[in-house]
Amino acid sequence: MQPVQTHELRLAAAEPDTPAIGGYSYADSPSQIDLRQQNTLKTSLRTSQTGASPYIISLNSSEHYSSAGVPYEKPAYDYERDAGGMGLSAATKNKWSHKKGWLNQSLYAIDKFFNQPVPEQWSAGTLYELFPPSDKKGEWTIEPYFVSTVPNGQFNQLGKNVSDNPGSYSFAQQWYLQAGITDRLTVNIIPGYIYNWGGGERSGSVEVQDLPFDLLYRVTPDNQFPLVTVYLGGQAPVGPYDKLQNSNDGTGTGAWSFNFGVSSMMTFPFFGHALIADLWAQANQTTGDVRVKGMSTYGTDQAFNGWAMPSQFGSAGAGFEFGVTKKFMLDLELIGYWNAPVNMKGWEAGQWQRYQESGWTDVFDVGPGMEYSFNEHWSAVAEVIIPVAGINTTASLSPTAAIVCSY
Repeated sequence: MQPVQTHELRLAAAEPDTPAIGGYSYADSPSQIDLRQQNTLKTSLRTSQTGASPYIISLNSSEHYSSAGVPYEKPAYDYERDAGGMGLSAATKNKWSHKKGWLNQSLYAIDKFFNQPVPEQWSAGTLYELFPPSDKKGEWTIEPYFVSTVPNGQFNQLGKNVSDNPGSYSFAQQWYLQAGITDRLTVNIIPGYIYNWGGGERSGSVEVQDLPFDLLYRVTPDNQFPLVTVYLGGQAPVGPYDKLQNSNDGTGTGAWSFNFGVSSMMTFPFFGHALIADLWAQANQTTGDVRVKGMSTYGTDQAFNGWAMPSQFGSAGAGFEFGVTKKFMLDLELIGYWNAPVNMKGWEAGQWQRYQESGWTDVFDVGPGMEYSFNEHWSAVAEVIIPVAGINTTASLSPTAAIVCSY
């Protein structure tokens, strides 16, 4: 019986997602993109133009200002007039008009602040948040996105960042394809591939990944906020995972998995700019034991013949977008990921073995980034995912970029 090594649960190529992309793997070296980059790596082009997505409330328009007698070319906000007067309804102003005292005045100031007009903003969304649904039937989105990993140590069981030499690298490319079935129901699918190298092994081949898919349903009506969406989907095991000749060739899990999630998105005024906040959570459950022979993404070697018993994994996070101009935004993502332990059973070197292949893993990432919208239909987004704390997981940096096209 060979000595058992501790192996980490990692996604073989996101929460937001952002959530390796399209699957997870178990290997002696962290050659795959880890689970936190699962299928949460998603964006959409959101705009407040008429007939487009309603996620941004466009009050900075000719109709808006003409109703108040303010020229549309007005270069800046007059907060006392736009926010303090026109921004508040008559009922709200009357509510505060007869109240005195510092507490009431403070509450009035808060009420006035959050009733400012929100400027028109083109937004593509952060990269790891759960993808919002299409605005109406027939709308579609195509988004190629690119993810690489650069080794930066790993977190041990005590949460300390220790050296991870030789480190592992990877590059993944996926196509996020989405279409609106009805005004509230949307379907998506995410085919992709990955290339792994390093980790003390020879470079792998370009391999397909497991195939994620989702149904998205917008719960709240178009004119109500926050925008609440529920998700139900799964992942088809199409990536290679066992009978490998090189551990860097493994990209899949061999198991079907199902996921469910929820997100809530809302836009706030912030000193004359749009601030978009998105909160989301997602969990995944595999559907049973996986037959494993030989070298695999579960960390087994050529002599193994048995089963892997993967379980649950998930993520939760918050994404924030601040509109510097109508086309340019600064992004920030805060994301946490978790993976339940995975157990193995089978024969190796003529002996029956049953052991835990990977322990419980957690990681917390921070993802600063930026996005630029060329028009209502095209935009580009870039982020760098930085692990700041974790247990039993890699601490690889993950530069990420995407091009978004929505019609």
